[in-house]
Amino acid sequence: MSSQLTLVRTAEAPESLLTGAGTRPENHPGTHPYRRFFFWLFLVPALLYLLAIPLVRLPSYERWGPSKWGPMLDFAWKTQGVNADMVIFGDSSAFLGIDPRLVDRQLHIKSVVLPNTVGSLPINGDQALEYYLAHNSRPRIIVLYFTAWDLDYAASTDSHLFEGEEMLLRHDTPPQIAVFARRHPVELLAFPLRNYSTVTPFIIKTILHDGDREARTAAALGHADDRENYPPVSPDCNLPTRLLDTSKDASVQALAQKYRARGYNVVVYLAPVPACSNASQLAKQTFHGLAVAPPATLPPPSFKQDGFYAHVEPDSVPAASRLFAETMKPLISGTRPASSRLQSRTRPAVQNHRQRSDS
Repeated sequence: MSSQLTLVRTAEAPESLLTGAGTRPENHPGTHPYRRFFFWLFLVPALLYLLAIPLVRLPSYERWGPSKWGPMLDFAWKTQGVNADMVIFGDSSAFLGIDPRLVDRQLHIKSVVLPNTVGSLPINGDQALEYYLAHNSRPRIIVLYFTAWDLDYAASTDSHLFEGEEMLLRHDTPPQIAVFARRHPVELLAFPLRNYSTVTPFIIKTILHDGDREARTAAALGHADDRENYPPVSPDCNLPTRLLDTSKDASVQALAQKYRARGYNVVVYLAPVPACSNASQLAKQTFHGLAVAPPATLPPPSFKQDGFYAHVEPDSVPAASRLFAETMKPLISGTRPASSRLQSRTRPAVQNHRQRSDS
């Protein structure tokens, strides 16, 4: 009898081992679903993070991607054969404030604006301008169009540097990207997070409404309307004190010297500013290093209250373009270098415009 019991127990042992009943706590009901949940919870964000850079490098990315300014900035690298008489290079006040098509009608020339932002310039510098000059005929004049407080853009601490990193990842070579990564590892690691942070309801609505923003920018020769939902600047505004210190102009000064040394006709133009109560302090600036007049003023409601005091409302683009064309007209028609004539020609235009704005 005992031998039979032993055989029975021995025969039952494999079944017990196979089922593992009571011996494997990980098979407790409910354990696997939680494990799968946390697996996917971490896997999806990790994949999105890792795919951010490969996606940005796709040639078609700017046609469907969520980047706020990417489709505009990317235009500068698709300007082969434009062959403009006047090339406008500057900060965001240039491509949001100047419509080359309006300027061309007034001056009977062909012009183009190469979009940049204060977030892209510290990273990309004048790469867009260099690319344009290498793929087009020599322009009659290069205009460096900047807001008075962005003249030392290389020293900017703006938090939107990922706009420049996007262009770097799209157009620089892997060795160039590796050099940037070694010098700015934290910036590059944070790029996917910052890039995805621009996916807002406004951007989604813009993509669905405007369609191919890249094609629209190309059709407008680099111009884009600022459709951000900000209120206009108040008529009783005051410019922030931090914007009134325009003593630093090293970046634009170096840029002007670089291209003048290569024989280009270069002029610096300061973007209009809101006619706030303390805007007269800018009129007292001499801007000796740039040989340029102080910026003109437009009525404060012509600008968006976005903290930059530089981006005009879409319905004010014609006024800003007309003011710019009036200043450029004698320089385009003349033969002397623009840098030697801008000071004497710009001041009267600014004063007359201020008188019209105040009346």
